[in-house]
Amino acid sequence: MQLRFDGLFGFPGGLVDLGKESLEEGLLRELREELGPAAGEIRLRPWHHRGARAWPGSGRRKKSGSGSDVGLVAHFYIRRLRLEELVEIERGEKAAPEHGLEVQGLVRVPLGGGLPTFLQHQFIGDARAQLLGALPGLGDPHDGDQSPPGSKGKGEET
Repeated sequence: MQLRFDGLFGFPGGLVDLGKESLEEGLLRELREELGPAAGEIRLRPWHHRGARAWPGSGRRKKSGSGSDVGLVAHFYIRRLRLEELVEIERGEKAAPEHGLEVQGLVRVPLGGGLPTFLQHQFIGDARAQLLGALPGLGDPHDGDQSPPGSKGKGEET
């Protein structure tokens, strides 16, 4: 997770212009912007997408003339990182263009006994619920399995 500019905990994210980039390209761009260059190297697979939530827009033309208010769809991805990947991201986080602006820093979520205390902090939007919903889907953090949910074998991480 990350500590945001407003003091709330949340996940990396941002807007994607589907006329210019795919959803996955936009996500990787946002990861690079907020977490640094190593985060942009994370490979995502279809099974990492865990859902979406839509907020409808008004459909009215914006006063700025930049189009109509079509609403917002937030997609949520979950991918467990190997320790080496996490350390590399942490080392490069200060090189992220948004570091110190949108993002104040990365936060390792304390699993186990420290989680209840961590959850007492303030989170943006659905971030607390997303975190709690993600934890069971990650499985055993020691087995190295990157397979899709419900599969029996080890998945490829190429």
